[in-house]
Amino acid sequence: MLRTRHERLGLLILLALTGFPRLAVAGTTVVAGNCMNNFPHFPTIQAAVNAVPALGTVLVCPGNYPEQVVIAQPLNLNGVASGGANDAVITSPPGGVAQTFGPYSPQLLVTNATAVNITNIAVDGANNGISACATLFVGILYSNSSGTINKVAARNQNLPGLPICGSGWGIRVIASVPQSSTVTVENSSVRAWQFEGIRGRGDGVTMTIKNNYVSGFIPNHQPANAIDLNAGATGSITGNSIADAIWADNVFPDFGDATWGILLECVQGVIVSGNTIANTQGGIVLDNFFCSSFPNAPNTDSNVVSSNKIFNTQLYDAVYVCGNNNTVKGNTIQGAGESGIKLDNSCDAGPSGSNNTITSNTINESCAGILINPATFGNSVSGNASTNVGSTTLAGTLCGPLFGDPPGLPTGLIKPLDN
Repeated sequence: MLRTRHERLGLLILLALTGFPRLAVAGTTVVAGNCMNNFPHFPTIQAAVNAVPALGTVLVCPGNYPEQVVIAQPLNLNGVASGGANDAVITSPPGGVAQTFGPYSPQLLVTNATAVNITNIAVDGANNGISACATLFVGILYSNSSGTINKVAARNQNLPGLPICGSGWGIRVIASVPQSSTVTVENSSVRAWQFEGIRGRGDGVTMTIKNNYVSGFIPNHQPANAIDLNAGATGSITGNSIADAIWADNVFPDFGDATWGILLECVQGVIVSGNTIANTQGGIVLDNFFCSSFPNAPNTDSNVVSSNKIFNTQLYDAVYVCGNNNTVKGNTIQGAGESGIKLDNSCDAGPSGSNNTITSNTINESCAGILINPATFGNSVSGNASTNVGSTTLAGTLCGPLFGDPPGLPTGLIKPLDN
């Protein structure tokens, strides 16, 4: 037995000099695949996850892993970067992605666990084999869990050949009080999703969504959103780049059935700042369409939309506000299909689109710089600069290519409400 501090220190120095494996000290690192020979190896990610103790690390070697992974304890899941195209990729199993968690078919599920951090992993949903809208397909799903998703690629979570339905997310986080999920998604790529790129849903959810690239372009895209916080979720959406979220079949003025860059629905206190949004049908949308369907969810009030760059919103508004006491300030808007900023009250039966602050925004090229539904009230509009617009400020509910307010147009559909 080593009785003195000096004896223990001497042994540690000897182990370091002889290259003794770290596993002998802690035993908290295992490997999926064939690399990193100093650690125990497992043929699949799931086998490695099952073997590692809580708070341990699973290193995933470069290669494809056709499996569905479930994590139910705190751990780090880290891809070993090769610097090439053959990094660690979770792919669809040969028989397709199965429905394994209630109505969900997740490729990577984190359930009832804290401190689950995923880094340098790709999740590819191609060849998922899902043939029914009732199956909710997700690349990465956190349920009542917390952690960080960093430098991850979620792609091809789409459903070729299926009609419009609320399914197909790159990353989704869910929780309802008294449960909770606190998740950061950062420095990641989310593309070719069917319904939404990144979503946080439920009054137990707090998300930090920052510095990601979210692109929705797929041939059969449906009405969707690139990033969505709803049903009482809270957090921040900052520094993201969003592009190519278009439903090609949409016809003006079917705004509710269009594809949007960022959606805040039935949430409060969310910060949306410093994002760049290009080539969508709506840029940033704040609405209350489904709040009555969400138990304990607030109206979309008291959020801040600031310092975003929004351009080429095809058909519709760059910023749409159907909520109260929100702040829209310092945004740069170029080429809005309808208005630069719209204040509206048509998304619920109660007062909406009122007592908002719209200030210091720069708007170039739209049918109206700011479009205000006459049924709203108490809005503070000041210090905005509009150029190449039909009207700087227009009272109305719609404006289009003729810079008018066409009467009697249908309201259109609303995006499908999923579970």
